[in-house]
Amino acid sequence: MRTGFIFSLAHLLECNFFWIVLQPLTVILTLFRHNPKWFVLAGYTAERAGNLKGAVNYFGKASDIARRSEIPEYLRWMHASEFFFEHALYSVGKSSVHDPLFECSVKETNKKIQSPGGLFKVEFVFSGLQIVGIVPASSGVVVEIYLDNKKIRNLNIIPGRFFRRFSFRFTRASIRAFPQNAILTMKIRKGKSLATLAGKDGLRLSIPHGYETGSPLMSGDRHVDKKGSLEPTDKELLENRNTFLDIYKDARDFFLNHFGKELFLSYGTLLGFVRQGNFIPGDDDFDTGLIADANNPESVKKETINMIKDLIADGFSVSFNRRGRLFRLYGRGQGSTGPHLDIHSFWVQDGKVWAHNDFCAPGIREQFVPAAEQDFGIFRAFIPAASEVFLSAHYGPDWRVPDPSFVNSFLDKNKKVLATLGEALITPAEFRVCRAEMKGISGWGEFVSLAERSLYPLPERDEDFE
Repeated sequence: MRTGFIFSLAHLLECNFFWIVLQPLTVILTLFRHNPKWFVLAGYTAERAGNLKGAVNYFGKASDIARRSEIPEYLRWMHASEFFFEHALYSVGKSSVHDPLFECSVKETNKKIQSPGGLFKVEFVFSGLQIVGIVPASSGVVVEIYLDNKKIRNLNIIPGRFFRRFSFRFTRASIRAFPQNAILTMKIRKGKSLATLAGKDGLRLSIPHGYETGSPLMSGDRHVDKKGSLEPTDKELLENRNTFLDIYKDARDFFLNHFGKELFLSYGTLLGFVRQGNFIPGDDDFDTGLIADANNPESVKKETINMIKDLIADGFSVSFNRRGRLFRLYGRGQGSTGPHLDIHSFWVQDGKVWAHNDFCAPGIREQFVPAAEQDFGIFRAFIPAASEVFLSAHYGPDWRVPDPSFVNSFLDKNKKVLATLGEALITPAEFRVCRAEMKGISGWGEFVSLAERSLYPLPERDEDFE
């Protein structure tokens, strides 16, 4: 009964009248909440209600608020609001920027599903093609994405009391590998097909900048990884990994000699080397960590910023993402593009170990340092003193069993934990102060905030669309 009611309610989202009624309510929200996300919502409801002039107005205000904000949470909305603003301008023939996603479209198929196994929605966003959906709590744990009946990707489902949720984003690079025209469908593994919010069995995608013929996704020559990106070719993967190892060797020695800290492997990189003595197949990032001396997020941030200054003074470059998470480290003389290390500051507070992106578990400092040094053949690396304890806390007791569908999602995370971790995020004001201190010094590396880069003109690398 509950499932049928929720599904019927979801169908309202495809009704123009629903958005017309909702629009004034979202406008009222903008009067009391000077937050870009509410202006984006107001713009979205206006657009769905057919009020394109209103959509341009609210998306433009959202973009302006985000760009001027000193709050990391607000700044995160800059790229999204820029995209929606320019897309709305494009719809009325006034956009002055080029974005191939503006020419893409999603339309319902004609066939209706009488008893769907769940619902899904698809739309183009600034970073690619976003898919979200729900299935009943009693359903399986995996949903499958198909293009023209060819399975493209499995998705794990996030548990819930009444419904399970899922979310996935195909990056812009992945979209370029799509056929120009294809039907996207979804189903529960060994179960029912999912329906669109309008109750149809699929969606017709039109991607003019995709492949007219010979799509590498459809031929099986290329695949989409768990992050929605195209899996790198063997050559690309080897080149990236060699660069990772070069940066790590240099950074490991610098951290040890300059800061007295052991830069150990963490997260997926640690998982691969502890479990199988090498990278996880297809893994194209490199996670490392260190134990901070500080014991609260604000002090950890200050300690990390001081380390960043020393790294940049020695020729390394550093960037951070739209959330303000510190930090990515690039090799000396490399600039702020290309392969990099993701460096996470771990700290101990109130009997728990904390670290971005979302780690919080009971523990003590001695589980990490003194770190053990291990020879993996292709390189020597530090690993946490109790690596298996960390891996079990983060990935669960079955961490030794490979799960290619595993995706770490913020949808099921403890909000209080994320709020505490958020206190360690660098603010726009703090970034500008640091950048001003480093400006004009010869031989120094770069310090870059991806959030402060405008979306247009479009960046060349997918990682800048986070």
